[in-house]
Amino acid sequence: MRLRLREGWPFRHPYLLVNGLATEHTNAEGVVCLWREDDTSRAWIRLEGLYDRLAQWCEKARNGFAPEDLALDAYLGFEPREPTLATLDLNSLRPTLGFSDGQDGAVHGVQRHPLLVDLRPGAGPDGSLAGRWYYRERVSAPPRTLDEFRSVLAAGQRRNFERGAQRCASDGNNALRLCLLIWRRSRHLDALVIRLNPKPGGGVEATSLQPAPIDEDTLLLRAGPDARQLRGKRVVLFGCGAVGSHAGLVLAESGIGSLHLVDNDVLRPGNVVRHTGGRECYGFRKAHVLKHIVEQHAPWTSVEATVDAPFDPGKIARLIENTDMVFDASGNAPFIELVSRVTEDERSRLISVALYRGGAIGRVRRQIPGVDRSIYLRAEDSRYFFIPSDEKADATLEIGCSAPVNNAPPTAVVAVAALAAHVTIDTLLDLRLYPDEVVEVYRPLDRPPFNRMGRLLPETSSA
Repeated sequence: MRLRLREGWPFRHPYLLVNGLATEHTNAEGVVCLWREDDTSRAWIRLEGLYDRLAQWCEKARNGFAPEDLALDAYLGFEPREPTLATLDLNSLRPTLGFSDGQDGAVHGVQRHPLLVDLRPGAGPDGSLAGRWYYRERVSAPPRTLDEFRSVLAAGQRRNFERGAQRCASDGNNALRLCLLIWRRSRHLDALVIRLNPKPGGGVEATSLQPAPIDEDTLLLRAGPDARQLRGKRVVLFGCGAVGSHAGLVLAESGIGSLHLVDNDVLRPGNVVRHTGGRECYGFRKAHVLKHIVEQHAPWTSVEATVDAPFDPGKIARLIENTDMVFDASGNAPFIELVSRVTEDERSRLISVALYRGGAIGRVRRQIPGVDRSIYLRAEDSRYFFIPSDEKADATLEIGCSAPVNNAPPTAVVAVAALAAHVTIDTLLDLRLYPDEVVEVYRPLDRPPFNRMGRLLPETSSA
């Protein structure tokens, strides 16, 4: 055994290297994984701490690692490896009756760019990389070499693999290029993807690719704890500008099942400074831009885009029919009053978000029928904060833009969009952890109570 102190010692744990050890939690270089990279115990500072951890690791190696100890990164143990991602959905490969030991099937790979290969089920078209998946119910230790890969295959799988490897060695038609080993590790499926290439002197050589799951369950691991509850919720979003685009995207990423986007504006070059859309989206309608971006980030969200700026109460009522939440990010005071009245009549829940005073102040207002005071009635209610206008502010104009430009900083845009998304999710889940109005001061004014940074809440939140 050798102990290697890494850069960052003693804040990072050392590496323990053991040659020839083939088991869980070791990699191709012989590094034994004793601590997680984010471990803060610093037990490795004292020799006793290292010995204690070694004893714990050996005990688990003998009796089996617990599910929470497993790291599904078998590609790190294979040598050599390449930085290419291999995207895959194991569910798309799963036979109708489920995987069974010794099964195999066809896959093909599409090389999107040098660092990305898409793995798909079945034989592929001309120009794709021919491949094969092999399933084993149990693998004692992830293969670290091509020979070990062969050895874990069942007899029939091994014969299939050898035929494909021979075609690869001769660089013949439909030569086997990608191999996917799938096996069960505790409650999870693990996978190792290798790429085969002919060797100059004959035979084949292999490199491992980094598997990158694209199935919905994997993507939802980063969507937050409320994602599954939000899957059945439908939100209509009015206004797909700077604030609306960020709020709509994060709501979809958080699990919203259906999102209807309503906006008639076009994305201009100046808009992309604060919008989720980039330069490639110049000239497209903001609703269509946001629809495309949401579909790229949150495949579970059904997105509809309507190019319109409705001021007809009947049209608004039809747009919000059968919705769980109306979300206003228009920043248009007359429209906010109108949609407040329509949602009151339709008994729909409403969230309205806007920035004021050049982005110095953000406000999110909630309107739940029978619970909150309607937004259009709050201007004369002393319980709510009156945000004064800035009479000294100079209007900033842009050639070709019909309205003055509000120079709110992107930080304020993202902050108030996140706050509005928090309040929306809180309301959709009926948690009511937020009051019916929240004001945040991002840059203090010279007038109380806006002369301090932070959050302001109304005295009461009754209807």
